[in-house]
Amino acid sequence: MNVHYQLTGSLEVPDGSRLSDAETAIILPDGSVIKLWEAWERHLPAEDTYSTLTHDGMCALGIFDDTLTREFDEH
Repeated sequence: MNVHYQLTGSLEVPDGSRLSDAETAIILPDGSVIKLWEAWERHLPAEDTYSTLTHDGMCALGIFDDTLTREFDEH
């Protein structure tokens, strides 16, 4: 089974944010790491903790999700 996944959108993030070296995550100015897997996930490396972000939680961090398409197709 092949599963095709497509995510198209844009994010506004706080000034000073950057992409990780592998370009698979966004590193915020405070050092926390934001990834999108099944949901948006936040990793605090200093504490080695992970949490799933809600829309409100993302907005509180200054991250605004303007996703145009989230689509899973089974082929």
